[in-house]
Formats: sequence, structure tokens, C-alpha cells
Amino acid sequence: MKRVFGTIITIICLLVIAAAGFTLVRSFLHRNDDHSQETLMGNAAVFTPDSSEMGAGNLPDQAPAVITDNPEITIYADNAISEEMPTTVVTATFSGISESITADLTWYLDDVAFEQKPQQLLVEGTSVEATVELDVTDYSATTAMVRLEMIYDGQTVFGETGVPVALPAGDTIGAVRTAEIPVEILRDTDLFEDETLEETSGSVTADDACLVLSYESEDGDMKAIEVQLPDGSSGWVSAKDAKISEENVTTDMDYDEETKTAFVNDNGFTSETDYLVWVNLYTQKVNVFTAEDGGWVYIGCYSCASGKNTSPTTIGVFKYESRSDRWDLPNDTYVEPVLVFNGGEAFTSRPYDADTDELADETMGEPASGGSVRMEEDSLAQLDAILPIGSTVVIY
Repeated sequence: MKRVFGTIITIICLLVIAAAGFTLVRSFLHRNDDHSQETLMGNAAVFTPDSSEMGAGNLPDQAPAVITDNPEITIYADNAISEEMPTTVVTATFSGISESITADLTWYLDDVAFEQKPQQLLVEGTSVEATVELDVTDYSATTAMVRLEMIYDGQTVFGETGVPVALPAGDTIGAVRTAEIPVEILRDTDLFEDETLEETSGSVTADDACLVLSYESEDGDMKAIEVQLPDGSSGWVSAKDAKISEENVTTDMDYDEETKTAFVNDNGFTSETDYLVWVNLYTQKVNVFTAEDGGWVYIGCYSCASGKNTSPTTIGVFKYESRSDRWDLPNDTYVEPVLVFNGGEAFTSRPYDADTDELADETMGEPASGGSVRMEEDSLAQLDAILPIGSTVVIY
């Protein structure tokens, strides 16, 4: 037994001596080999940054990530507005926001601000609400425009939606309004029956809130103003006793096709031709209709610029009387062509400089003329091509 154990010990010793010898010989043979990190990693490059390329917290040759916001606003309403349900909740949802932004929010109803929410923190998917309330018995369209304005970092973003408005049955005439130009009565004065200012019909006080209906000029100066009193009655006052407001009382909105069609049909307007034109001074639109099956059918509209507040286009029902190729105006401008419907009032182009033939006034969509209805040249050409002399022209 002792002999066997001695033999095992001898074998183990010989193996240890052989391994040590092998390691010694191998080290001698590879004493000049490259043991650098590149070699050990299979010649993989190890990047050592140049100090000139190192920035605070930035790796060289690596552009910082750019995060941009392109916010969008989507708005919807819970329900239509009606006499039975005069309110609705509108909800705005925000998208296109990468992380978060802080913005000032303002809600508008038909361009009139009704609620503000400053410094709102917004992230992707944020929703905000507002309550819209309308008295439909005193409203003028079948759609109410609701808009949300968002201002952040000097930028402005808008979102809008149209809220359907159910007007009271049979009230389409009352739903349409004209431009209501305020006139300030400067002193207590007489009210006259007509523009001659000869026969009195009553009196008006400086406290009365009046509106301009029409005016009369003499030698280029306004002589008399026809005003509507708060009780709905009307009369004439001397121009020296009143001052017409310079406020723009028109709107960017427009009535829908159904409302326009109902307005001309419910009013029972007639025409000597198969065409009728209605100029709405409030919306600054020239609406065109054609006769069909005993009624009027809406066929389109054009933007216009009616008479400014101090020379408003006369409200009333007129006839397209005559056509002229050109009118030369007193201020060295001209308009062409001219579709006359009320003496000195007509559908015309915008004014051009008589010396240079260049456009003298580009204004469109708000009152600007001396009483005529200005139209863009292409629009006027289309109206001129289809409208027969004798057609009815409604100004309201």
C-alpha cells in the first residue's frame, strides 16, 4: 500500500515539473510579442478624444439631439346650440408637443374673447375645456365659430371649430343682420322727416344710441344723416349735430347657404330677370341667386368692400340700371367696369391710379369706398358676365 501511494506522489510531482518547464519555454519564445490593448482586442480601435473636441457633457463628433415642437389644436363641441340647449362644452386637445410647453390660452366666440387661461402647462394629449353660451333668439348665423389661441415662446397657434346653431323656426329673416354703424348724437336736437331738414318729426337727445341708415351730401360734404333710434323708429338729423363712428362693425364670418337662401325667399324678393344679388354689409359678401321652381337658388358669393362708415352703401332694394366701361373719380383714380344700381352707387373694381394704372387701394372684406360696392377684378368680371340689366339688387 505504501508503495502505491509513493508512486502516485511521484507522478504528481513529475506533472508539476513538466508544466512549469513548458511555461518557461513558452515565455522565452514569445518574449518580443505585442501585448498592447489593440492586439488583445483583435486590433479594434480605441478612441482617445482630443481635448479641443471635448465640450461640456458632449461626446466628440456627436451632435446634440434637437427636440422641436409643432403643436396642433383639435377642437370639438359636445352638442349643437339651440333655444332649448343654449350652452355647449368645447374641448381642445393638443398634439405635436415633444415634451412640455407653457402657453397662454384665449378662447374666442365669433372673434370675441370670452375666456383666458394664462400659463397653462401642456404636454402631448392635454385637453382643456370651455363653456360656450348663446342666446339664439338674438343670433345671426346657423354656425358659431369657436377658436382657441395658444401663445408660447413668441409663437401663436390657432385651432377652431364651427358649432351648429339651431335658430328658432321661421326666424331666418331676423337671424341675418346688416352692418350696424353707431352714430353719436352730439347734442339734443330736432329729428326731421327727410334729408331736406325742413319738417320736424320729433326730437333726439344726446343720450340716444342711434345707428346710421343713410346720409345725404351737398357739394361733397355730408349734410344730413338718417338715423335709427333705440325704439326702431327713424328720422333725419343735421350732420353737424352727430358724429359717425369709425369702428369696423363688419365680420369675417359668413352665413351658410341655407340661411342665405331662406333670407331672400322668406323676404319675398322678386326680380325682372332670373337673377338676384344680395349684398350683406355685415359679412361684406355679394351673394348671387338664380330663379328655379318659383324660388331663389344660391349659386355663389364674392368678397367685397362696401362704403366706409362716413359714406355707407345705402340699404334698400334697387334695380341694376345700367353699365359703364369706366368711372373717373375725383381723386385721380378710376374704376372699371361699373354696374350701376342706385344712381351714384354701383358694383365696381377697386380703384386704379389714373397716371400709372396701378392699383390704388387693395382693401377687400371691409368698408372702404365712397358708397359703391368694390369687388376684385376677376369676381366683378364673372358678375358682369351673368347679371342682366333689370336684376334686383338687395343691400342689407
